[in-house]
Order: sequence, then structure tokens, then C-alpha cells
Amino acid sequence: MRFVAMLRNSLMFVSVPLAVIFIWAFFTMNGKMNLILLPTPWDVFYQIYAMAAGDDLWLHVGMSLRRVLMGYALGACAGITLGLLIGIFPILDELLGSVFLLLRPIPTLAWIPLSLLWFGIDEKSKLFIIFLGAFYPILINVWSGVRQLDVKYVELVEVLMLSRAAFVYRIVIPHSLPYIMSGLKIGLGVAWTCIISAELTTAVAGIGFFMTQARAMAHTDMVLAAMVIIGIIGNSIYVVLGLLEDQLVPWCRDGK
Repeated sequence: MRFVAMLRNSLMFVSVPLAVIFIWAFFTMNGKMNLILLPTPWDVFYQIYAMAAGDDLWLHVGMSLRRVLMGYALGACAGITLGLLIGIFPILDELLGSVFLLLRPIPTLAWIPLSLLWFGIDEKSKLFIIFLGAFYPILINVWSGVRQLDVKYVELVEVLMLSRAAFVYRIVIPHSLPYIMSGLKIGLGVAWTCIISAELTTAVAGIGFFMTQARAMAHTDMVLAAMVIIGIIGNSIYVVLGLLEDQLVPWCRDGK
């Protein structure tokens, strides 16, 4: 039964992509589609192979990953720290909560013009955009997790006369771990999207810049191939975070 379930899940996983490829191939190989605007799937697959076999693409991918990891690390540290503080201390909730809730609806990409004015076109502007993209989802998730702490745990702390540090370390953080991991996964997805968008406009290296060059030369197959590679890398990082989540919060895995 387990094998049948795995086979069924695998078929469901690949059925939609295969259907999309089939429809794509049908419309591009009947001679009625402009192949400059939309090349055949086989042209895109060949470009993926050619790009993966070369060095140029991986230099751009490495640059993008370095930017994402740096900005994401800064955003994660700030988001987790502030989320815990705002959730634990009511005074900070009153002072800062409304400010963050006011700024949160502003799209991260709307900050690109300001980042260019403040930091220019060097690395700081891109790191700032990635930082903002990762910061808000993590902050909101951690903040929400702390606020959902059951009041009985607070009463237990008073009975046991635990210090505030022990309360945070033994109760608040373990309770908030599922929310922290959820925020980290969402923040990573947003950060990866932000770096591509930022590189499309301000970079001289990176996967977004690579796509801009391909678009300028009308190499649509290279643009589509880069998009596929972006999706594969982003999903791979997401899977790694999911495995880390299974190790840190196994009780959530058992409840799935």
C-alpha cells in the first residue's frame, strides 16, 4: 500500500508539468508560433544542459546565492530577535507593533528606488532589498507565535518562579519554533524573489543580470532556461529548510 501511495503521489507530481510541456510543444512545433517569442521545450532543455555544462551561469548563480544568504541572514537575525522582543514585552508591542504593521503592506520591490538613492547600485542596495524581503515574514510569524503562547505557561512560570531568561529559553522559544521555521521558509522564498528582481534593474552580475543580457539579445530560450534553473535552486533551498524543520520541530512532522 505504501508503494502504491508513493507511486500515486509521484504521478500526480509530474502529471501537470508533463501536460504543460505537451501543450507548449504542440503550440510551438506546429509552425504557427513565433519561436523567437516562445521557443520549443526542446530548445529550452538544450539551453539548460548547455548552461549547466558551462561556467558562466554558475558564476552568476554563485553571486546571487551569496547576496541572498547575506541579506537573508541579516533579515532572519533581525526578524527573530524583534519578533521575540515585541511578543514578550507589551510596551514594545505598543510602540513598534503599529509601525511594522503600517510598513508591512508596502511591497518590497517598491523600496528599490529608495535603495538606489540611499546606497547606489553597489551591493548594499541589493542586500537592503533582500533584508526587507526576508525580515517582514519572519518578524510577523515569530511575533504571532509568541502571542499565541497559552496563558497557563505564564502562570506556571510564576508558580515555579523562573527568571525571565529561563522563561524565554525553556518555554517561549520551543513554543515559537514552528512559527520561526515557517517564517524562515516564507522569508527565504521572498528573499530569492527579491534578489532576482533587484538584479534585473541594478546588477552587473547575478542570475537576474544574466536574464537581462539574454533578453537584450532576444535569446528567449536562455531566459526561460534561467527561469527554470531559478525555480530548481529556490525549491532545493526550500527542501533543505524543510529537512531542518523536521529535525528541530519533530512534533510538527509527526502531526502532519
